[in-house]
Amino acid sequence: MLDIQDGLTILVDKPYTWTSFDVVNKIRWNLKKKLGVKNVKVGHAGTLDPLATGLLVLCLGKHTKRIEGLTSDAKTYTGTFLLGKTTPSFDLETQYNRDFDIAHIDAALLESVRASFMGTQLQTPPIYSAKQVDGKRAYDFARAGKEVELKQSQIEITDFQIDAARFPEIDFEITCSKGTYIRSIASDFGARLNSGATLIALRRTQSGLFSIENAKSVNQWIELINQEEVYVPWLLWPSIPWYVLIFLERRVSSDCNYSPFLGTHLLRRGGVFFEDNEVGVRACICPICIRCVSWCKELRMNTRRSPRGSH
Repeated sequence: MLDIQDGLTILVDKPYTWTSFDVVNKIRWNLKKKLGVKNVKVGHAGTLDPLATGLLVLCLGKHTKRIEGLTSDAKTYTGTFLLGKTTPSFDLETQYNRDFDIAHIDAALLESVRASFMGTQLQTPPIYSAKQVDGKRAYDFARAGKEVELKQSQIEITDFQIDAARFPEIDFEITCSKGTYIRSIASDFGARLNSGATLIALRRTQSGLFSIENAKSVNQWIELINQEEVYVPWLLWPSIPWYVLIFLERRVSSDCNYSPFLGTHLLRRGGVFFEDNEVGVRACICPICIRCVSWCKELRMNTRRSPRGSH
């Protein structure tokens, strides 16, 4: 069960062309619909460009307070540079605008340039970025054809590996500090080769201790949020009141308005939460009146109050 009340951190594999906000908005909308509430706090720890895929760390509920700390974690990316061509945005958001000679580039030069990126250094962000310049986003100036000067920021690269087997495409894996623009790495890589380069593929695989291997797609998270099937341990069935067992024979509809907040409240008071994937039931047994409690209409229609009282 997703415990939104106490907070949760989830790992999402961001799709290609989606913005980070698209993912946040999609998850938030489905949570609001599921819980029947007007607002659910959802935020992400580290923006991914629309043309990048991979690990996006989302914080839900009280875990949104952890975003600042998670954002500062080191990130690992894999991707591909294309040598000999450049674009104004340093990636495929814009069209190629220049061609460069690559005949002089050999393995020794590639290795020398790769090594030059290691350690702490200053980096200039791409003009097509969300950096603020005089109260506006840098990309607003870029799209208007205006030139602006962006301040350099300090970054650190702790690991940078390249594979030139598909030359002039250079596959890479890089681990870097917060605020590093991989598009700028691509542009600078080409310049240091006395050529040009464009970032044509990018995927985040690691953010701090979080790995893409443990992430789910947006659709998988939506299915998990909306699913009604949960598990009731068969060994506990003898302790469930007969009127709850009657309900267990029915299936909760997908539009059930069950609220996990109520279940969490009862659990803290000593209640028991039953779940069963096979019969598709969620039920919380109240420790005070010994009755099954839920917001769903089907459950209220099939339960009886104990003579011991009610809430």
